Amino acid sequence: MRTVAKCSLALSLVAVVSWAFANVAVGQDAKDAAKADSTAAATKPADAPSDRQQRRAARRQAEAAATANADAQSSAAAKTPAHKAAEAAAPAAPKMECRTQPVTGTRLNKNVCATSEQWKEAEEKAAETLRQYRTAPTQQGQTGGASGP
Repeated sequence: MRTVAKCSLALSLVAVVSWAFANVAVGQDAKDAAKADSTAAATKPADAPSDRQQRRAARRQAEAAATANADAQSSAAAKTPAHKAAEAAAPAAPKMECRTQPVTGTRLNKNVCATSEQWKEAEEKAAETLRQYRTAPTQQGQTGGASGP
């Protein structure tokens, strides 16, 4: 009899535990289904633009319209024969030439941009400074400031 009682007790425990897990699983499924329904109703379609995107698009359109309007007014008022001749006679902007120059105290070089005329002036000034340094008298009365060839 004891074995029968033990078996029935074990079976009843198994039944209670399986019933509890079944109810928890059913409860979770119901919660998940309710949550999915609420999120599906709250979300927008993926291709619909957000409010922020709509405001940006409206602002860009307004700016483009304002720019086009200002350009039309300025071009209509300013295009006289005298203005056209002045535009044709205006010299083109000088072309910039960029060079890399070493910087003392670092391994990195510095990019320096200038026109060809400015580069010529800088080179002439450097050559003049070097010439003055080489021909300047030293403290001992010699004629060369730099030692060596």
